[in-house]
Amino acid sequence: MISTSETNKGRLEINYKGEWGTICHTRFDHVDAAVACRQLGYCSGKALPSNMVENGQGTIWFDNVQCSGSEHKLINCSFSLDLRERCTHSYDVGLHCYLSCPAEEDEGLLRIINSTVENKGRLEINYKGEWGTICNAGFHHVNAAVACRQLGYWCVLRIKQNHKYIHEFKSVDSTYFIPRSNMYHDLYVE
Repeated sequence: MISTSETNKGRLEINYKGEWGTICHTRFDHVDAAVACRQLGYCSGKALPSNMVENGQGTIWFDNVQCSGSEHKLINCSFSLDLRERCTHSYDVGLHCYLSCPAEEDEGLLRIINSTVENKGRLEINYKGEWGTICNAGFHHVNAAVACRQLGYWCVLRIKQNHKYIHEFKSVDSTYFIPRSNMYHDLYVE
């Protein structure tokens, strides 16, 4: 992988027939990127848009790379050598390989943060080894009920308070309130 300042991000190059060259991005997706990153010694990764990597030089070896995800090397995936029509170096494949990946059992964990009280704050999810917020667009009481059950709570009620819908989640000794007006979901527990 050819990179500027970060060793885990950059343009992907492959040694084929004894010569280094690039790969055209047509149909190259995150599954293909994960295979390439594992071959490079990382746990996984994702494809970067071509405009985020520097253009390569010389031979463009492959196009239409398609991996199932179980391959150990990119060369074991299907690909096309016919590059006459559409491939230039402005379409070189870029990768962002992950430095660490969560254990499978950590994927999808939830937590509540940003509060001085342990059971009050913003709902976050662990995805691909990173914690992030959950946008409330399309996040309704059914989704909130699942999140609360995952956190160890059980009852969900939908109530209207001051002309706004509030989701209330109860356990034996706690109540969750989720305001619908926030861009990101904050999960409040009282």
